[in-house]
Amino acid sequence: MKWIYKVFFLAVLVPVMAFAQWGGLNGPQKQLLNAATLNLPPIAGTWYYADMKSGNEKASGVYPEEAVCSLKTALGKCVAGRGDGVCLLPDSQAYDFTVSACCTLSKPLVTIAGPLGAGGYPLARITTLGTGTTAGKATQKKDVLLLNAYGIRLFNLRISNIDTGGIGGIKVSARGTGAVVKNCEIIGGNIAVAAADSVNTHDVFLDSVSYCSFEDCNLGTYE
Repeated sequence: MKWIYKVFFLAVLVPVMAFAQWGGLNGPQKQLLNAATLNLPPIAGTWYYADMKSGNEKASGVYPEEAVCSLKTALGKCVAGRGDGVCLLPDSQAYDFTVSACCTLSKPLVTIAGPLGAGGYPLARITTLGTGTTAGKATQKKDVLLLNAYGIRLFNLRISNIDTGGIGGIKVSARGTGAVVKNCEIIGGNIAVAAADSVNTHDVFLDSVSYCSFEDCNLGTYE
């Protein structure tokens, strides 16, 4: 099997990388090179890039140097059912993409992924950190991500609901059947959770899901 990857690298990626150095690379070829450089999973559609530190909400998002700023804007550019993806680019100082309420993923076949650090550790984190500190507050009582469409994929992410009163990490609804979550760290909360909410604290909640897949994921709670 290894020889197949070697042939692909020599026959496809090396010429593409060389062509990029000549300044002639654009469109799908540039998308391919960027995805390969960041070790992103293959997708059928287009990658859109988000960078919380250096991104511009008015940018196209189709290349790392043209990244938008927020996860919400990048997801808005994805076309439902086309197999598009969002790559979260962490900078050297802050890796967090903060959501002020539950982020509902409602477009089928969308992928969200981040680059890997040393030892294959996910760098990009989606979190509620900083959205409030009141135990039982509505935004923290919800999950960080709600997978509410078919075939959503999450790769190489840290998903943390770690504000005071946070109770949920990921919820997969019945519409989220076919979800794939791989190499993710998922933390549902448990900091000063109100007594009435403590029984609902979770990292992952599967709500009448027919099937989904979690692979190489770490689950845990903050005490």
